[in-house]
Amino acid sequence: WRANFIMSFLPTDSFLGNLELLEVYVFYDCPRLFACRNLSGQLFLAVWIEKTDEADIWLYVSVSSNRFQAIHAGYLDLHTAYAKAEDRWIHKVTTYHDSSASCEPCSCEFLKEEWLPELGQRLSDVRDSKERQTEDCRVAL
Repeated sequence: WRANFIMSFLPTDSFLGNLELLEVYVFYDCPRLFACRNLSGQLFLAVWIEKTDEADIWLYVSVSSNRFQAIHAGYLDLHTAYAKAEDRWIHKVTTYHDSSASCEPCSCEFLKEEWLPELGQRLSDVRDSKERQTEDCRVAL
């Protein structure tokens, strides 16, 4: 059952590579904010932004290990991690309920503000607020 569950929200066969789940920070029915890594070692932070009748939509940001540690330690807030991505690009990933997925690059300058976590929100903020996690959580708790 675990493999089917993971397949339902991690994209497969995309230019992000084969992803493995590392850590889950927000969970409601499935991970809403999590870290993953591909086989070549590239780290990603992923946040759920929208649900439609056909799919779930996520933002994946590629992060270096130094930046990942800064996010973990609370030196870098989640909004900045996405809005000012190191490579200036985010991946908008759509995982369809039939287990297929699409992945499109998106320049940071064209990100919609409502997709992003609240300005100043740190990973420790969302970890400490598990009692407030609901279906409509967008990490802007």
